[in-house]
Amino acid sequence: MLVLCASDYHLNYEFAERTLELIKKHGVDFFLYCGDFVSQEYAAELFSSIEKLGVKALGVCGNLDMGIFYESANSEIVSYGLRKAGDYTFFLVSALHPFFVDDALKDVSNVDNRKLVFVTHYPPKGVLDRVWSNESVGYEGYREFVDKVKPLAHIFGHIHEDNGYEKRDGTIFINCAATPSRRVYLLNLKTLDVEAVKI
Repeated sequence: MLVLCASDYHLNYEFAERTLELIKKHGVDFFLYCGDFVSQEYAAELFSSIEKLGVKALGVCGNLDMGIFYESANSEIVSYGLRKAGDYTFFLVSALHPFFVDDALKDVSNVDNRKLVFVTHYPPKGVLDRVWSNESVGYEGYREFVDKVKPLAHIFGHIHEDNGYEKRDGTIFINCAATPSRRVYLLNLKTLDVEAVKI
């Protein structure tokens, strides 16, 4: 399954158009968005356009997305919960949803961690979470969860200055905040290959 991972478009309609082009060009199976659409209209247009290409989309709300909602037969913006796509389970947590590590561990207790993709808006502490001052500002609860579960991947955004990816302790971490780097990522869940692409 080839996943296009993106975040933090911030109402950029050029990014939306380029997303559709990238999906067609690379034969993307699945679109994953980690928040900060900024408006309900923008979120709905982006997801419905992707669906028209026959591609499923899942996303979470960012800190700028209070009240944004989308749900259709094939796509959804999820506040909190597990969703299946192919052989994989996506655990999605919006920025404004409370996160308790013990509860999260119970929620994924029956999920194969090598088929689990953790999707948040905020980064985990100490991983691709540095701002211009070089301060690490990620969320400790997410880091604790990832350290205990060791999911296949953790996909997130929010920290625009630290866009990138790395592999650590068996987990692929991707910060796909697209503003201002204009980089989003193709993740092949079968081969675990990651490719940065310009949007």
